[in-house]
Amino acid sequence: MANGQDNLIPFSERSEDEARESGRKGGKASGVARRRKADLRKIAEGMITGDISEMMIKSLIDIAADPGNKNAVSAFKEIRDLLGQNKTTLDKQEQKARIAALKAKTVTSSPEEIDSSYVDALKGLADKVWDDENS
Repeated sequence: MANGQDNLIPFSERSEDEARESGRKGGKASGVARRRKADLRKIAEGMITGDISEMMIKSLIDIAADPGNKNAVSAFKEIRDLLGQNKTTLDKQEQKARIAALKAKTVTSSPEEIDSSYVDALKGLADKVWDDENS
């Protein structure tokens, strides 16, 4: 088994029994992963809705706050993704479109159109101060 090259044999070149066994292992692993993800989703939803026990929350916080746990950030990201609290590609595209529309709106407006009331107020204040100094 030099450099792990033996397990790179395509299924077309393996025996039918080997392919079947490999597929069976993959199916079992897929089921385990699916059930684990469903359990995580239930725990995360329970945390949000308050249906989870205080002891469970404390243990989850202890796990996440452990300085030796390098996966704490990825665990929080996974919980966020499971709950649908992350920004999807569509959300990001919508935000970019809004920003582009706002930029286009500000570029097309001239300085006089923006808001002259502030400038007018300053001119009036300056005239009043100028008159007070000259009196």
